[in-house]
Amino acid sequence: MPQLSKVRIVNFYYNDGNRLIADELFDFRNHGKKKANNVLVQLANGGGKSVLVQLMMQPVKPRATAAGRKIESFFIKPGYHSYVLLEWKKDKSAEKLLTGISMRSAMNSDTER
Repeated sequence: MPQLSKVRIVNFYYNDGNRLIADELFDFRNHGKKKANNVLVQLANGGGKSVLVQLMMQPVKPRATAAGRKIESFFIKPGYHSYVLLEWKKDKSAEKLLTGISMRSAMNSDTER
């Protein structure tokens, strides 16, 4: 099974547009070892743990929900664009696989989400 090695999130607003992940790279690689690390994301309540998990699910299963929230609910201002990229280490190989998604808000309220 492929292992997630990196996650990059660009230009994502959350908490009603009050918080921004401008350009963040999460590197889960275990440098120098063959086995993968376990990852713990420790943030205060409301710190964005569910948001991070939901964003990481989007390139694999678009419109996936987390904590009962739809991804569309984050895009409150017209024209916002966000990007999520996942880098995977392929099994028994030095090759990597990159999956990603570009998301934007609807340009007007009449557009279906």
